[in-house]
Amino acid sequence: MGGIFSSNKNKNKIISFDSLNENLISNYNSNNNSNNNSNNSNINSYIEPLIFEINKLKEENQKMLVEIKFLHDKNKKFEIEINKIQNNYGKEIFTLTEGYSSLQKDIGTLLNNQKIISDVLQKFP
Repeated sequence: MGGIFSSNKNKNKIISFDSLNENLISNYNSNNNSNNNSNNSNINSYIEPLIFEINKLKEENQKMLVEIKFLHDKNKKFEIEINKIQNNYGKEIFTLTEGYSSLQKDIGTLLNNQKIISDVLQKFP
C-alpha cells in the first residue's frame, strides 16, 4: 500500500505529517527565540488555512446538527401519525374488511337466487 507513511521512494515526493509537524515546531521555536517577523508570518501561513478550515467545519457541523434535529422531529411526527392510524382506525379497517367480505358473499347468494328464479320462471309459460 502506498501512502504518506510508507515506501522510501515517495519520501522526497510527499511531505509527511511528521516533517510538517517538525517544520511547524521549529518555526515556532525560532520565532520564540529570535522574535523574527518573517518566521511569524511563516507560521501564520500554515495556521491561517487550518483555522479557516476548522471554522468552516464548525459551521458545517452546526448545519448538520440542525438538519439532524429537523429530520428527527419529522420522523417522530410520522411515528405519532402511524400510531394514531393503527390505534384509531385499525379496528375500523378490520370491521370494514369483514363487512366487505360479508357483502361479497351476500352478492354471490343473490346472484345464485336470481339465476334460480330466472330458471323457474322460464319453465312456466
